[in-house]
Amino acid sequence: MKNLLVGLSMALLLTGPAWGALTATATLLGPASVDPGQVFEIQMDLQGNEPMTAWTIYINATAGPTPTGTYSFKAVSDWDAAGGVAGNMGAFPVGPIFTVPVVGKDTGGNGIVFSMGVTAPDAPNTTFDMWVTGVIGDLDYSDIEVTPVAPLSIFVTPEPVSALLLLAGLPMLRRRR
Repeated sequence: MKNLLVGLSMALLLTGPAWGALTATATLLGPASVDPGQVFEIQMDLQGNEPMTAWTIYINATAGPTPTGTYSFKAVSDWDAAGGVAGNMGAFPVGPIFTVPVVGKDTGGNGIVFSMGVTAPDAPNTTFDMWVTGVIGDLDYSDIEVTPVAPLSIFVTPEPVSALLLLAGLPMLRRRR
């Protein structure tokens, strides 16, 4: 009986991934810190456990950052960079952002598939988060939600006030004669 259970468990482990549904993550990559008002780029890294037929996402952010309106689809892993569609790129949440595989391909794969410009808030010494929500299409054209991942947290560095004060005080250090 024990051998039967071990054999059945091994068979399920070996065939389990073939029975599983598509799971996908869309992780935002970007800097850990930025200066107030700095324009920077974020990228979306799409990872699925099987080939995907399409993706539609929204990028959300906590209060503060603003999209610059510049974006690009990346022609990696058979995704169509020229045929991508991006709606509402003026304020967060941005989207929907959508693309399908290139002509002649049924599916696309993993990789950095989208990038966009963002302007940091002017509030120094604060942190804001950015994350992705949306759906990924699998081989049978049923959509599944993007598996949540930790948001991209970005720190807005304080202005170097102490250095400015030091520079302003240098003339006062001069001796009077």
